[in-house]
Amino acid sequence: MAIALVIVAIAFWPPQRGAMLMIPLSGHAATAVDVALAGHASLIGMGPLPGSMVVLGDRAMLGGPALDRGILLLAAPRAICGAVQKDIA
Repeated sequence: MAIALVIVAIAFWPPQRGAMLMIPLSGHAATAVDVALAGHASLIGMGPLPGSMVVLGDRAMLGGPALDRGILLLAAPRAICGAVQKDIA
């Protein structure tokens, strides 16, 4: 069980720079938009969950503010966010 959890954590760890999925735990997309814009990220599109979005940015700029505002910052794998990423490729 622990090994599976580690594998999932590694698979969804946000990249240092690149496409990331922002999931506001409150469900309010405006919170994620505020954090993304303040962190100089590009808004790419809506994510697969309510209020979530895919951004292109820097983890160092987004990580702390996202955590402070209750937003999960995850890698945006093509399997989950493929349609959005296909549009930017």
